[in-house]
Amino acid sequence: MSLSIIANSYFNQILRIATDKSIINTPLSDNNDEIYDPHPVETKWRNSINNIDTPLHFLEYGLMDHFISPLVKKYRYDMRHNLVVELIKQIHNDQLDVVWKNIVNDAKLQYGSKFSYGKWKYGAKNKAGRVKFFEKNDISIRYLTDQLDIQKTGPPTFSPHDLVVCRKYGTPYIIREKIGRGKFYLAYKCKTKWIVDPVTNRGSNKPVWHKYLRSNSCGGGPPISDKINSWKFSKVGVETTDIINMREDAIDKYNNELKKRRDFWDNTINTLLLPRRQPFIYLTYFDQSIDLWNLVRPPLLPYNFHRNIKPAWDSQWEIVIDAIRNM
Repeated sequence: MSLSIIANSYFNQILRIATDKSIINTPLSDNNDEIYDPHPVETKWRNSINNIDTPLHFLEYGLMDHFISPLVKKYRYDMRHNLVVELIKQIHNDQLDVVWKNIVNDAKLQYGSKFSYGKWKYGAKNKAGRVKFFEKNDISIRYLTDQLDIQKTGPPTFSPHDLVVCRKYGTPYIIREKIGRGKFYLAYKCKTKWIVDPVTNRGSNKPVWHKYLRSNSCGGGPPISDKINSWKFSKVGVETTDIINMREDAIDKYNNELKKRRDFWDNTINTLLLPRRQPFIYLTYFDQSIDLWNLVRPPLLPYNFHRNIKPAWDSQWEIVIDAIRNM
């Protein structure tokens, strides 16, 4: 008898035993004999196609489990790997950063309090590292195909007076004008304010759209205008008449306060500090984040000042505070 006939007979016998429900459901005998099924997964698969007209019925039992299934897994892995590599090659790095952020945001929603950044960190941010990240976490290719479609439509377009926010850092800007035909714009940088949510008790920086960030760290000077890449920004609104009016009111208030402080410095403080060298407090004096007219003690020494000037700093501020009290 040939080997193939023996094999066919063996597989057919196993198939009969494995698929015969009357045999499978037969209780174990008293001597605890069990019916051995060498391919339980294949048995379930064959049961699932019992009522389907397909040539798969003619496969020898065990062939799918031993030979076909491993080949299918390998081919599917190779196809997915090649597709991931090809997509990541086509997508720009800044767009891949957007992909990563979308993945992390979805993971936060899925895992909730069990979410851990450790699992979702990139290793190397080169193309090979991004491929490894995708395959290590078995991430859906849909993230890549969707982002490639976005990339093909070109960079986001903005218009003057659009309110935009940097997706990575949350920095707010107001668009001034487009630069050339590409993805770059000139935009005014706006201030932010730390606000604590009363419900969650968590704080975050919120845009203050009616206040430009200016070149003088203590206030004043021209607004800071940066060249921004529209790929990295999202539009969140449009500058309204209310924002413009609030800005004009803030500028008028700032200029009136600046004039008041300058007059007081020129007419009073400058005379009191005249015998001394250039006052340490000069720039801070004009910083309108300090409530000058209600000071009861010297403000904190700025972090970039040397600590050994603190006695002179406090002394000069005491002179200013006394002069204000005697106004």
